Amino acid sequence: MFEGIVSPILDRPLVHHVGVVAINRSQIERTRILLGLEEVYSGYVPAYEAECIFLSGREAPPIEFILSDLPALRNHNRGVGGLHHVAFQVPSLAELADKLRLQGISMLEPQPVRGAGPFMINFLPPLILGYSVEFVELISEI
Repeated sequence: MFEGIVSPILDRPLVHHVGVVAINRSQIERTRILLGLEEVYSGYVPAYEAECIFLSGREAPPIEFILSDLPALRNHNRGVGGLHHVAFQVPSLAELADKLRLQGISMLEPQPVRGAGPFMINFLPPLILGYSVEFVELISEI
């Protein structure tokens, strides 16, 4: 399937964050305290009915903790939560989608979705690589 595929993103893409499905707020708070992390921002993503809380340490991409009652997220990893995706920052989601489409790969969503921060997002379908990859395009707050 990947024979002849050319990487449509940067040679060394920037990791924007790592997404983890949380089972409850207590788990997030315990993680924050135990690992000495601080909340850098949070937001709600209506498209996925998800509250997202970003915690970070020093000079590292944040960890996004996702809370949602949607069955696909609530039942992630048989209901115990855990690693959901790795997110890479790209200059343009539209250009990335076009380049992937030329190679026979479609993004998960037909159009980018507003993320929990000042960015738009879209995903590779999990079946492409066997795990979820999110792509993030930074936008200006309006």
